Amino acid sequence: MVNRMKEKAIQGLTLGTILIMVFVVFAGIPMNVSAASTLHVGSGQTYSTIQSAIDAADSGDTIYVHAGTYYEHLTISKSITLEGVDRETTIIDGSGSGSVVYVTTHYVTIGGLKITNGENGIEMPPSGYISHFTIQDTIIDSNSLYGIYEVHTGGYWLIENCIISNNGLNGLRKLHQFHYSTIQNCEVFGNGGSGLSTGWGHNTLLTNNIVHDNAGSGIYLDSMTNTIVENNEVYNNNIGIHMGYVASYNTIKNNIIYNNIHGLGIESGTGHVNGNNIYHNDIIDNDNQVWNGYTHHLNDQNWDNGYPSGGNYWSDYTGTDTNADGIGDIPYWIYGVTKDNYPLMRPWNNQPPVADANGPYEAYEGSSINFDASGSSDPNNDDLQYRWDFNNDATWDTDWSDSPYADYTWYDDYSGTVVVEVSDGMETDTAEGTVTVNNAAPVVNAGLDQTVTAGDPVSFSGSFSDPGTGDTHEKEWDFGDEATTTNTLTPTHVYHNKGDYTVTLTVTDDDDGEGADTLTITVNPIPVTIDIKPGSDPNSINLKSEGKVPVAVLTTDDFYASDIDPETVKFAGASPVKWAMEDVDDDNDKDMLFHFNTHDLDLDKDSTEATLGGKIEDGSDFEGTDSVNIVPKKK
Repeated sequence: MVNRMKEKAIQGLTLGTILIMVFVVFAGIPMNVSAASTLHVGSGQTYSTIQSAIDAADSGDTIYVHAGTYYEHLTISKSITLEGVDRETTIIDGSGSGSVVYVTTHYVTIGGLKITNGENGIEMPPSGYISHFTIQDTIIDSNSLYGIYEVHTGGYWLIENCIISNNGLNGLRKLHQFHYSTIQNCEVFGNGGSGLSTGWGHNTLLTNNIVHDNAGSGIYLDSMTNTIVENNEVYNNNIGIHMGYVASYNTIKNNIIYNNIHGLGIESGTGHVNGNNIYHNDIIDNDNQVWNGYTHHLNDQNWDNGYPSGGNYWSDYTGTDTNADGIGDIPYWIYGVTKDNYPLMRPWNNQPPVADANGPYEAYEGSSINFDASGSSDPNNDDLQYRWDFNNDATWDTDWSDSPYADYTWYDDYSGTVVVEVSDGMETDTAEGTVTVNNAAPVVNAGLDQTVTAGDPVSFSGSFSDPGTGDTHEKEWDFGDEATTTNTLTPTHVYHNKGDYTVTLTVTDDDDGEGADTLTITVNPIPVTIDIKPGSDPNSINLKSEGKVPVAVLTTDDFYASDIDPETVKFAGASPVKWAMEDVDDDNDKDMLFHFNTHDLDLDKDSTEATLGGKIEDGSDFEGTDSVNIVPKKK
């Protein structure tokens, strides 16, 4: 709300307002001004001090002050323009004493300066009645007494685009005879007394000012008449807008008055405050919405503008509006002695913000989405607050924040809308943006490759990750031997046949997102001990012989020859012609002895070893190798 009035255009001005402004502008033009000169002040310029340039100037001249800090006390006794290059960098410092600028004549314009650290920032003679005085784009700050001190003015003043702040007493000391004048687009704050104090003038305009955090009154009309106070933002003062002594027939409208100890003040003393028109103001959250020293004078003000125009918005009004015309059904009573007959149901000056949720937004589940409502705006340039409902379930997922950004992560796929609500402190607006959260497939790890022996159980340990932690999953193992299993990550499987097997773990989420990984299982046959031609060494074989070759599979501590399925046995590619259980190595364990036709053996003259293999009764492969010595047939 603090910035609400800074850029607010002057709209809907009354004819009286326009006439005041036109009169002020044209009345401020001095007559019979000869050709003017510009005198430059600053390092490397013609004049090194401002006062020396003023002393050398003629009426109508401009004193142009370049950036720098000038420790001076100025006396302006000529109708000149004193202009600084920039109010932040062109500083006149009073070194803690006296009046920094003392003006003794009419038709003086001051602009683009910072006037600081004196007793008074700008002062006029007590009975000087200085008129046609203009201050523009100037900072008047941190003076121990007053920002502007003038006992009696001659009227026709223009104060605009100024900052008047942190002065020990008033920002403007009660400017008497302050008529046909304008104060506009100023910020006035932090002063030890009142902010803007005007007195005993008429036909004056105070508009588009921000007046806050002053120890006294924000705006004080002491015996002012026919003056318009409109479009101002007034907050955190002792009294927001104060009408005193015989302040009468003024118009107080279109102001935002909030968070003051007293919102509006009526204090007449021995005088009589009457006939003031007070309407279309937003009077919000003041400790006392209206304060006065003499209650009977409350009746003498006009607290509304009739129907249907209406009165003021009072934040503590509890009435209803059954016909929806924007005006309360019952009056707003003030101290029980007078009333606003047509209280407004909504703030007059505030226009609601316009929310913009941006979008569309798209991401994968598990990935954060940064939501951006920075496109939201407020017609009054108010500071905005934001809160979010990420799944449009009518429950706000964040607290109010002054940041338009918010992050949120979905852990499951989602298609819907996100809602942002923006608030300017009085009214709100909402907007929606579309959100699409795509499913992310699981990332699968089937585990490490393994080398195993046929017939031994193989333990698997798979894993997976899924950013969609809200998903459910199905797991399937394909062991590469036409066997499968499901719904476990740690199955056990037995391979009976030697070879290399590609094992695949597939994980599928409930949105058909699928991830897979593979590993290789190398299956070796069960190792056995064989003895070709038991008792013979070397194992000589004549491939041209028509005889038979005996081969025994020995029983050992790790293998029982009796488990062999003889029908499956091959030796060097040949099937046995007969077999029997015999103890061929005299260890009291029966071995299985096979006989093979020599001419069936797949060996050649260069063979040095031969292998016998087959299956045991459970189907598992076994295999053993022994040396051979290939010899020719005897002649």
